[in-house]
Amino acid sequence: MPQDIQPRVSLRPLSEDDFTEKYLAWFADPEVTRFLEAENITRQDAIDHLRQGQVKDAWRLYAICLTGSEQHIGNLKIGPIHWKHKLSDLVTIVGDRDVWGRGLAREAIQQGVHIAFEELGLRKLSASIHSANPGSKKAYTA
Repeated sequence: MPQDIQPRVSLRPLSEDDFTEKYLAWFADPEVTRFLEAENITRQDAIDHLRQGQVKDAWRLYAICLTGSEQHIGNLKIGPIHWKHKLSDLVTIVGDRDVWGRGLAREAIQQGVHIAFEELGLRKLSASIHSANPGSKKAYTA
């Protein structure tokens, strides 16, 4: 992102405090989970996934937040990380449907790429895009 443009989103480490009813509702919404493997998760499922990534150092989970309000609108995951070869996937979900279509996922992806390469020292990222998901196609390829 050019330095003279203020980012509209920021990333911060995801925490157990983020697993609110609103958060869990994202994973109960068929429109949000249409292209996801995770659906109808419980708070404990989310906590277990977060902790497993921390214990195994297998992935990093970030909250995507609107700049200014710090409203949590989605998640970004770098992982699973293959440290030996410095490879990982990068996955995003924007669960707050009120902000869909604004290019916020693309901004989060750019920040996630920076974290992966500059902070974590990874050398290659991969992303899978479902052919019927126009939002992901635009976010990952624009």
